[in-house]
Amino acid sequence: MELPSTSCLLRCHWFEFRADRDPDRNGLLLPLEEGQYNEQDVAIGRSYAQGLALGIAASDMAFYAVAAKQIVDEEMRLRARFTAHLPEDQDAGLTQRLVQSARATRNYVIDRTFQRRLPRPAI
Repeated sequence: MELPSTSCLLRCHWFEFRADRDPDRNGLLLPLEEGQYNEQDVAIGRSYAQGLALGIAASDMAFYAVAAKQIVDEEMRLRARFTAHLPEDQDAGLTQRLVQSARATRNYVIDRTFQRRLPRPAI
């Protein structure tokens, strides 16, 4: 038996998520190449499908796309400030380090902000 393609799998998960709640239109599903879904796209699609089953609409999560654009814009400005004067090879090396740092910073700040908002159990 032949397994369905990744693209087909993702589209199947999103079948009822089309119309005005389309994740593609809300900036929540971002394949690296148009129409080509990899494992990461499928995994987030499954996660979105679970949310959909709970009654969460793509429009409820649209703030992620808005915040992501703002964060990336600021990261790109920061990168440009530090790499504009560098030759291409040094620019590439510093950019790689900045990307790693940005990923760690995003994860840390968002996780800690969330954790600090959770009620703490009484001791």
